[in-house]
Amino acid sequence: MDAFPAIQRGLELALLKYLTAGFTTAASHRATMDQEHYWNDICEHLCPGDDSLRQDVKLSIENPQSYLEKFDDALWERGIEEPSFVRPWLALVDGLISRGYACEMDWKLDPNELAFQLEKLHPCKSRNIQLSSLRNSTEVGAQILLIAAKELRNHSLELLFLEIDGDCYPLSVVPSAKTAEVLSLSQLLKQNAAIYP
Repeated sequence: MDAFPAIQRGLELALLKYLTAGFTTAASHRATMDQEHYWNDICEHLCPGDDSLRQDVKLSIENPQSYLEKFDDALWERGIEEPSFVRPWLALVDGLISRGYACEMDWKLDPNELAFQLEKLHPCKSRNIQLSSLRNSTEVGAQILLIAAKELRNHSLELLFLEIDGDCYPLSVVPSAKTAEVLSLSQLLKQNAAIYP
């Protein structure tokens, strides 16, 4: 008689463990699906209509070795030679640069070069935006970014900084109406992005 309650308790514990594992797996699956959704959304906001960017970012998450092999030259220039160092945020930034939706500026900013690079980005190029105030600026350093941001804002665009490890400024230009969503998605993905004031 005493053995029956012990067996029953054992079965209850086994059932509880089984059910808990199912909930943990389901929660983990939901979190993974949420992350995939966030990556897809940020790709769409920053590079509208380009499914190949979403695929590259997804590859960097699901198969870093294949991503490394596909983009070995660009990653080698960044000092990345091992799949363990492949990150989806960097895949996003590099993908935006290669598609003309972002540029990477050296920390020694030159107003004329910055204007030239920003004007080549799709959001500016498609509207033939000329950043004359920036080109004619005599400011140096980070002040140049503030001038660029102010001039872009006159066209309902924002200057977006996508932080990566390094001494450069990955910059993108996004419509003002999309900035709140882009910043929110960046936070959900635990990445650093900022709009210049």
